[in-house]
Amino acid sequence: MDMKQKKTGKGNSFPTNCREVQQTKDMEINEKIRYFRKQRGISQELLAERTGINVNTIRKYEIGIRKPKVEQLKKIADGLEISAIEFLDIEIENEADLIAMLKKISPFFKWDGLLHVLEGEKFL
Repeated sequence: MDMKQKKTGKGNSFPTNCREVQQTKDMEINEKIRYFRKQRGISQELLAERTGINVNTIRKYEIGIRKPKVEQLKKIADGLEISAIEFLDIEIENEADLIAMLKKISPFFKWDGLLHVLEGEKFL
């Protein structure tokens, strides 16, 4: 494993190199899929095999013809051994940014009560 990555308990690795985080910051999802795949030396065919997603669909994701749904993005992240959150742009400067970020990442987690909080309901 590259020294620039930290292994997590779920088998996903997160970039700890600030340059890699900065490079992907302004990329679209299709560009990030291609970037992480190439950084890890994985072919589109191997990624398709790892994810169970048709190789033609992977190609369409990478060139931006199609956008992956959340479930597909999770599979791609697993196939690339990264967190699905790597595909999201997250910048938090205030409470509104935090709420927007939580709404963005909520499909990736099963948090009891999160939906109630995000919708402004009281959570007991």
